[in-house]
Amino acid sequence: MDPRNRPGFPFPRTVLVLTLFAVVGAQRNAWAGGIYITNTYHAQVTNYFCGAASMEMMLDTPTTTNPLSPNYNPNVADLLALGANGTLPIGGNGTSTPNPFPNAPPAGGQASIYSLVHGGTYGGLGAFGNTSVYNNPAYGPGTDPIGFSAGLNAIDNPTNVNNANVSNVLGNAGNNGNHGYAAYGGFATFPPTVAAGLNASNTVASALLAYNVPASVSINNGGHWIDVNGVSTSTVGSTNYINGFFIRDPWTGYALAQNQTNLGLGINTYLRYGYDQFTNNNSTRIGGWFNYFTPASNTANAGFGPGYTIEVEPQGPELPDTGGDYSIPVLTLPSISGMNATQADNDAIADLADTAGLSSESGFESGSFDAADEMLKSFPGDIAGEGDWLVPYDGSGGVNDVTGAVLIDEDSGVIDQATWFDPSEPWMLSQLDQMFAAEALGNADPSDNAVPEPPGCVMMILGAIGCGLFFARRRNTGGRIAV
Repeated sequence: MDPRNRPGFPFPRTVLVLTLFAVVGAQRNAWAGGIYITNTYHAQVTNYFCGAASMEMMLDTPTTTNPLSPNYNPNVADLLALGANGTLPIGGNGTSTPNPFPNAPPAGGQASIYSLVHGGTYGGLGAFGNTSVYNNPAYGPGTDPIGFSAGLNAIDNPTNVNNANVSNVLGNAGNNGNHGYAAYGGFATFPPTVAAGLNASNTVASALLAYNVPASVSINNGGHWIDVNGVSTSTVGSTNYINGFFIRDPWTGYALAQNQTNLGLGINTYLRYGYDQFTNNNSTRIGGWFNYFTPASNTANAGFGPGYTIEVEPQGPELPDTGGDYSIPVLTLPSISGMNATQADNDAIADLADTAGLSSESGFESGSFDAADEMLKSFPGDIAGEGDWLVPYDGSGGVNDVTGAVLIDEDSGVIDQATWFDPSEPWMLSQLDQMFAAEALGNADPSDNAVPEPPGCVMMILGAIGCGLFFARRRNTGGRIAV
């Protein structure tokens, strides 16, 4: 199966799918579609290089790094080849090219990308023909969306004014690349409202499908960047839905290398989109995506006001969505009624089989679910202690060879989140428990952009005014909030 064409969200039983404007019946087998981009994972190499690592993952894709691709860019290939000593083995001009940014340790591709964006105190002024591509030393560690787009375009957009200078420093003549990048966000484009959060998500999905280039999103109120390399979509009748997003967290690889307990969201993770509606008490539960994709602060948005922030390939251009591209799936459930461990294990098996895009991942191919080590994760704010069943997937049946895991919603039996690992580098069960324990406490990722979190009450009031539908920010995977 082509890994870019993933089936949609699995429903273990017949449900009623709602949008704000339409009601349609659907079986789980009706859901299929989307895209998965096989970009290379890059862990951040410092505790504040999340933006540089996410940029590196947006650049390090087959469409850009394959010499046979019409979009091949030697700038990207050379940046990725920068070794630990900060030199290129062979530059485009046949020489050994030094890392042009010695002031951003450690040496290598991410340091060059980071310094290209920040300039000033954090990089080499004048490195690009006396051109400082973007200079935000006052912002400090971290990368705001302006720097994000400035750096990407200087490397990979031949119409950018700095592209020739970047190409020259890397030993490549002329302008190189065949993409264009844009940062969308802040109060004017995607303010901190429910409607804007949906529109920002729609824009990410549309850009992924149209241009086959990963996106990046600002999460945790602007405190962290993650890569978005896929989306699951579906069509029921004439209505299009987003079912979930595939993401890669650069923090996870760094945390593993540093033996930290806070392991982030995973190297390969699926987050469900949409929400559940319980008819008996009019309560709702948000899918995993909006637990983390939250409005960034004004500081994180470089002074453009609080709001959702995304970085996408917008050739065409792919303009910010204003509503209508996709509808949000809603599972209508009669009541909150938890399942037991056996039911969770059976649902994990069935749902994974129905989601072939997940089941075909190497982390879910050669083993089985570990029913003996399932854990019911009960989170603060859960009604009656409800939550998700964490079901590990073992490569060969031991506790130290975990190659994947799913979170099964205790009420609906659907996969709320799935994560998987390279079978040659399995996790221990204790590491998996650490990862999801941090999620339960709302600490899945650091605020390595070092920006303050905006007041939750202000964000939610704005959200209620903007859409009329109230989603509070959940700091965990299993909490439920009143509408």
